[in-house]
Amino acid sequence: MKAFQTSRSAQFLGIFKYEFWMQVRRPSLWIFFGLITVYSYFVVAGGSHLYPALKQELATHSMLFTIADIVGNGELLLPLCVGCLLADRLVRDRRVKVTELFNTMDVSLNMRLWGKYFGTLTATIVPLILAMGIFIAYIYAATQSLLVIPLFVFAFLIIALPGLLFVAAFSLACPVFMPVPLYQFLFAGYWLWGNLFLKQKVLPTPSRSILTPSGAVIANGFFGTNTELLGITPAYASVASMIILIVITAIVMIALSRFLKWQQFH
Repeated sequence: MKAFQTSRSAQFLGIFKYEFWMQVRRPSLWIFFGLITVYSYFVVAGGSHLYPALKQELATHSMLFTIADIVGNGELLLPLCVGCLLADRLVRDRRVKVTELFNTMDVSLNMRLWGKYFGTLTATIVPLILAMGIFIAYIYAATQSLLVIPLFVFAFLIIALPGLLFVAAFSLACPVFMPVPLYQFLFAGYWLWGNLFLKQKVLPTPSRSILTPSGAVIANGFFGTNTELLGITPAYASVASMIILIVITAIVMIALSRFLKWQQFH
């Protein structure tokens, strides 16, 4: 049994590493995130005004609040890159005719799917973390405290990770049923409507609900960010948002796995 578990772990790790390096070497990954980062820095954050603004915020709020504010605001836009860049990862195997080759290997379809999911998502998160790291570096420059690093990791896991898991699951599953460009177009529209319209009170939108994967509700409930837009979210609503996003992610991935198994034999 132990040898079997070791073999399965080695298989998963091999698939994970293969998918990770395939994704992280894509020029479009770095170009896309680079453009979004430049836009966020100069247009959203104010460029040269960022450092004074952060020092002012740190004077009136805790370091954890400021870091959570950066992570939460970054999650309003950066997951758009994640969704679009993951959209072709699964259907690509069929397009380049390697699905049949994978089917002959002594690796279960379920193992390949989860290895692809975590490998490609982890690779796509790398430039996202580097992009946020630029803003976190400003906080370190202002505070000279190494606590910036563990607090950033903590805030990222709480605020960003549930939504990224959610986005990655749908970005692997939906293109199986529709062309990749169509999904990317629909996903971009959904993200703008369902996550960025925090001020919008005319058009119905889930951006202020526990269903939003942007992490805005989670950050507001746990850390008190964006209260001028969202009011005060109870902590239990943030917990509910995290649970719902993770549960939906699991349901989508399980459904995708079963569909691919059905497709394999029909």
